[in-house]
Amino acid sequence: MARKVMVLGAGLGQLPLLQTLRRYGFYVIVVAPQRANSPCFELADKFYYSDVKDKNLILDIARKEKVVAVLSDQLDLATQSCGYAAENLGLIGNSYRSALLFSNKQLMHEFASKKGIKVAKNCKTDKLFDALEFIKHIKYPAVIKPVDSDASRGVYKICSDDELTEHFEDARKFSSDGTVLVEEFIEGQEYVVDGFAWDGKYQTLAIGKCFNFNIRGKCISKQRIFKSVALELSDVEKRIIKINQEIVRSFSPKIASTQGEYIYDHHRNEIYFNEIAARGGGCFVSSHLVPYASGIDVNDLLVKYISGQLHQQAINLKAGYSAYTCFLLPPGIIKSIEGIDSIKSLSSVKDIFISNIKEGMVTSEIRDKSSRYGPFIMASNSLENILDDIKNIKDNFKIFIQSDDIVKGIIWE
Repeated sequence: MARKVMVLGAGLGQLPLLQTLRRYGFYVIVVAPQRANSPCFELADKFYYSDVKDKNLILDIARKEKVVAVLSDQLDLATQSCGYAAENLGLIGNSYRSALLFSNKQLMHEFASKKGIKVAKNCKTDKLFDALEFIKHIKYPAVIKPVDSDASRGVYKICSDDELTEHFEDARKFSSDGTVLVEEFIEGQEYVVDGFAWDGKYQTLAIGKCFNFNIRGKCISKQRIFKSVALELSDVEKRIIKINQEIVRSFSPKIASTQGEYIYDHHRNEIYFNEIAARGGGCFVSSHLVPYASGIDVNDLLVKYISGQLHQQAINLKAGYSAYTCFLLPPGIIKSIEGIDSIKSLSSVKDIFISNIKEGMVTSEIRDKSSRYGPFIMASNSLENILDDIKNIKDNFKIFIQSDDIVKGIIWE
């Protein structure tokens, strides 16, 4: 009889993990809040409708089904439930303590700070008054974020008391315990580091630069450009990778894809730790971009480990680049879509995820990362080739939206 694995979440981000599990012959149980229009349900042998954050219910299902592991990918909200089930049932996976460190932003900041790693000045509070008082010491701009959330929900860049007052309750709403982190805003280049941890070992796979949309108050990533760590690295990249390795090893994951976020302040020549997660990067970073850049399929490593097939073999990296670029749409009605055929012919374009966009579709107000469309996925041995194709995508792919009495287009920046 096939061994059972439970996967939390049924979005497109979990699809590559499900496909890998099925390829290795596992019986797959999917748990998600509701049955959405997702191919994950077609791959599942069985499914439950449940809140993936309800760790006690997830534990009960895992015990009932006698699974060997509870997994997820590209989904922060599932991290604690995965660790809770693994620890209580003795499953393959991370301890609950490790899961908390990888998912609670306040805990990870405190832990990193004690090890001498720089973090933005911050305070944790559930009261607007305390947040306003703390801002007096760090000055604007600042950032507020739920203590644990995903997809930038409830995350805002704040530039005034009025903006803090406007957004504070929304940030609290997305926090599991109703608390908010108020942080000083660090100006600089954001980096992400992706790697794989197993049995006390850790392999860094790729490092990327992050670029956000220029929308007041919003923290939404528009583009990430990765390079394999087998390529020549800058001094800053080497420093970031060293810090990331120290944090991962300190958090003691048993088995995990990881993604850490850092900010390099070139004025002070300082690197600040932002956050880290025990899951692959979203927007197809772990399933597509990291394999394209490094040659390593982290989902394959994860499932090999669960199967008992990941031994002391060396992880051989290739030297490549990869990237995604996303876009936003203003609220309105989509009137026409043009230029997709010319995009498909670009040499570095590997995958295009726009099947959810149709003429006549109504678009909503921009809120967070979940408001993004795409991505376009690119990979090449040449960074210049990727950058040229990103420009070609922006020049040739058009969507026209009727918004009130005005026709508007794609928001790339």
